[in-house]
Amino acid sequence: MSKVYRYVSKATRSDAVARSLDVVSRFPLSCVATALKLTADGRKKPMDKMALEARIQKLRPYRPSAPQQLACMNEDTGLWLSIIVPVYNAQAYLLKCIDSILTQNTTLAYELITVDDGSTDGSSVILDRYANRARVTVVHIANGGVALARNEGLRHAKGKYVMFVDADDYLPPDCVETLLAPALRHDVDIVQGSYCVVDVTDKIHRTQVFNDSVATRADPDIFSLSGYPWGKIIKRDLFKSVQFPVGMAYEDSVVTLVLLPLANGYASLSQPVYYYRENPRGLTAVLTRDPKTLDAYWIVLKLLSDRRSLGLPTDNRVLNQVKSHFGALLYGRLASFDNDVKRAVFYLCCLQLEALRRECSVGISSDKGDRLDCAFRTRNFLLWKLLCFFEL
Repeated sequence: MSKVYRYVSKATRSDAVARSLDVVSRFPLSCVATALKLTADGRKKPMDKMALEARIQKLRPYRPSAPQQLACMNEDTGLWLSIIVPVYNAQAYLLKCIDSILTQNTTLAYELITVDDGSTDGSSVILDRYANRARVTVVHIANGGVALARNEGLRHAKGKYVMFVDADDYLPPDCVETLLAPALRHDVDIVQGSYCVVDVTDKIHRTQVFNDSVATRADPDIFSLSGYPWGKIIKRDLFKSVQFPVGMAYEDSVVTLVLLPLANGYASLSQPVYYYRENPRGLTAVLTRDPKTLDAYWIVLKLLSDRRSLGLPTDNRVLNQVKSHFGALLYGRLASFDNDVKRAVFYLCCLQLEALRRECSVGISSDKGDRLDCAFRTRNFLLWKLLCFFEL
């Protein structure tokens, strides 16, 4: 649903009213979008990629790095799952998170690895209370960000599968059994479950439900995919050549652009397996006021480079994933920047998509009704802003 629907729904608490106004608003917005499509064609305007990148490098420098292999532990054949929890100043929610993991109703063996990412509150003390328990590993590192903490957890993991849980989230008691059962039955690399979104008081606001499906690959044309590292189990072998990009925001993008294409077999479940907490003081909220939000563009360049190193092809699917990433998601992350910065990033996105189209080894089909695609093809900044702001 569009931003109009979400705002009206929140204000009126009426789904029917929100849907009606959403439908009504789409007609004038579509007229404006059509008018913008007829404005000057930006394809004729010369673009200096180096100058555009220099413009945003001043705010958020990007230094490309090659993917590195992690030195991981050998697999414990009796251990099915390693649950990795990166922790940074999560004292208020940490006990609920850890206890929900350690009290799982399952006969399948699993371990818990917590990585304290240089917390300055009482999180470290809480974690040390669990350090002597069987199948629990507590690691303390200097603060380096969630990507570094997840990679450190992977270094200690010994299970056949791994699962990531954020320290302010928690699991239902049947999560491990629910996710592992289809993984073992169908021998797939990744299993995603549905999830509930809760607030700071644990009140459920909404539930994201996926269809029950099994496929030979993670294909968005077959079923909806979750691009988050949490709420799913992933075969540990996939991380032999992949790691989370350290020092960059939005490191979760590695799941969609790299891990999912590498997976041999993917399962989706309608049963909720995760409680995701919307925290107004969380990392996402903080980043909206930080130059690191420009990583929303840089991370795509980094991961596309990693894909090439891994021999993953550039095709219609990855083009659409990148185009989607450069849509409302990117626009929302750039909200605090002025139009000059937004315009520079948008033009860089256009150039990147043009390069991807040339790189594709097969012909690229284009939906002429796709207005976002039109905005990128014609480098139409105003059309992009309209579509992304209202999430049309």
